[in-house]
Amino acid sequence: MEGEEETEIIIVGAGICGLSTALALHRKGLKSLVLEKSESLRAVGGGITMRSNGWHALGQLCVASELTESSVPLRWFTNKWLDSSKHQETAFGVWEIRCLRRCDLINTLAESLPSGTIIFGCQVLSVELDPLTSLPILQLNNGSVLKAKVSCLESVELDDLHESIA
Repeated sequence: MEGEEETEIIIVGAGICGLSTALALHRKGLKSLVLEKSESLRAVGGGITMRSNGWHALGQLCVASELTESSVPLRWFTNKWLDSSKHQETAFGVWEIRCLRRCDLINTLAESLPSGTIIFGCQVLSVELDPLTSLPILQLNNGSVLKAKVSCLESVELDDLHESIA
């Protein structure tokens, strides 16, 4: 990726939010480009507990059934008090609550995207607004410039961007 390119939607960060956003746009027929500064997908942390509304969202993205196979259903939880030996078990009842590996979620989201959607090793150095159109212009670490109609930066990426500019 060199020179200057125009694209409709740019998403900075291939985390859960960035990949979910890209997949939701794809399911609606909108093409996006996901920029990730790492050389590969990263899944920081071990597991995620997903409640019913999270599974519903994954269902809308058409990945819930695949993730259900590798997740563990949670049927109850236990409260334990530190100042006594008291504990209480509570059933979740009708809610579908499951625990899944973060890497399974990240990989499933990424694999569901069209080839070429995620660009690895691509760090955003600056974001400016075009003085004529007020659209974002992203300067990348490889010298490329991307113009977009919409850009979405994950909060962690924004923090990194502010630190690198300061």
